[in-house]
Parts: sequence; C-alpha cells; structure tokens
Amino acid sequence: MNKIRIEVIEKSPIRINKKGLSADHELYQIGRIFSIETGQQRSELEWDKIIQEVFVDPITQDYSWNKKPTPVELPIKINHYLETSLKPGVTDNTAASVNEALSYYGLKESEVHSGEIFGFVGSIEEKILYHFAAENLFNPLIQSATAFSRLDPNRFLDLPQRSVKLEKTQVIEYDLTVSDEEVLKLNKDNCWALQLEELHQIRQHFQSLDQNERSALGLPSNPTDVEVEVFAQTWSEHCKHKIFASEIEYTETSNQLIPLGEGVIKGLFKNFIKKSTDELIESGAAPWLVSVFTDNAGIVRFDPKID
Repeated sequence: MNKIRIEVIEKSPIRINKKGLSADHELYQIGRIFSIETGQQRSELEWDKIIQEVFVDPITQDYSWNKKPTPVELPIKINHYLETSLKPGVTDNTAASVNEALSYYGLKESEVHSGEIFGFVGSIEEKILYHFAAENLFNPLIQSATAFSRLDPNRFLDLPQRSVKLEKTQVIEYDLTVSDEEVLKLNKDNCWALQLEELHQIRQHFQSLDQNERSALGLPSNPTDVEVEVFAQTWSEHCKHKIFASEIEYTETSNQLIPLGEGVIKGLFKNFIKKSTDELIESGAAPWLVSVFTDNAGIVRFDPKID
C-alpha cells in the first residue's frame, strides 16, 4: 500500500481574525493537507504531475509531498503549526472530490483524507493553543487536531492510520415504560432532544408491535439504541422543522414598534416563508425562481442560459 502526504501551501497565507487572540498573536490559514493510500504504483514523476494538476494552483500555491519534503518558504515566521482533519468515519466531501479526480488518472479505489494547516505567530503554550483551536478552528466532536513541525521530514513518513474498522458492539435497549422522570433522564443523557409526548408515542409504538416477530429477527421487546435514534433524528428540528410548523400564539407589548395584531399563527413556514414565496412566483415578480420547496434544494436562474 502506497501512502502519499501532500501539503498545498498558500504563497500568501490568509490571516484570520478571531476573538480571544491577544495583540501579540496572529493566526493564519497556511493551506491544506491530503493523505492518499492506494495499492496502485506510480513513478515519482507521475505523482508530481498528478499533484500539480489536481491539487495546486501554481499562481497562488506551492506544495510539498513525500518525495519533495522540503517545506515551502513562507513570507512570515510561524511559531506554531496546527493540523486539523476529520475523524475516521466522518464524511469528507473534499476527499470524495479528490478521489473522483484521481480516478481520471487510473487511481481508482484510493483512500483519501483532507485537512487544513493553520499557523500561529507569537509564543503560546500548546495547551492554550489547543483550547483556542477547539473553540475557533475545529469541532472536537468530528475533527482531530495535532500540533506539528513542518521542519520534521517524518511528517511524510509516519502517516496515521485512518481506516474505520467495524467491531461488534453491545446492543443497548431502553425500557420506556418507566416513569416520565426516568424517560426524560434517558432523553437528556442520550441527547435525543424529544418531547415527553413524542417519547410516549414511541413507547406506544413498540408496545403495539408483535413481539414474536421481533424475537424472530433477534430484536428485544424494548426498543434498541439504534431504533430510538432513528426516531430522534427523524423527529429532530433539523429534519422535521417542528418550530416552523407549530402553532404560535402571538401577543404584542405596549412598546411594539409596528403593531401587527395579536392572534394564532398556524405555522411560520406555511403562512410566511412558503406563502410569501408562492405569492412572488404567482405575481411574476420573481421569474428567476425555477424550483422551490420541491426537493432538498432550490433552483434559481443565474442568467438566461444557466440555472
């Protein structure tokens, strides 16, 4: 298995302004990193050609890789480098695009991972640096971060193993017939973010199922962790938009700037967002709206030839 690490570096690093940085510190986005694992062989010249054509804009960027480990010279003196990347198993859309590009060079079924490199100017303890980065530069839930030295050539040799290995884990089941207080505790501890009424509905659903059928499928009588998570994500605010669809009792205060009239709003989405957009379309005032509210994304007209 061939392992390739590529560092694509901005010739003019992009300065980032973030709260929490003192006047003695500066933060820069230095560039991007890519790690590639492939079972197919390519010569050094072939790899260099692929890297230049797929990864690098020669006007604004330079690069280093396994066979060219010398760091790209930067116009600023960086004291600390931080590398961020997605954790194994997290969808990496940039890597997917790179994988597609590599397939045109015959490098199919490669494993690609992407990340970013940041640089700090000024003296700072590593612990403080990581804490600042975790709040401003990456999400510790789905990303990892590593402080490193770009002067160390081993960064091109000791590439981390990022493959996901699935192992059999214990199936957790939940007894939702317990008291409301205990059900709500399960809800909070597992971040289901469900209402008590919704939890009651889930309980009733599983109580109505044929237990012989569940047993034949190797499922317990109580719902499993995966089954409850399916309800939790499907009924989440992100997927269901419960707030936008809910009835809202609207009242006004004495210092209301523009009185609108009190009443019940039967869904913000239906009566405001969608209704106003539909009225624009029907009036002909928005001919550039090609498709809305019919799929997971809308389509607008960019010019007479392109939507």
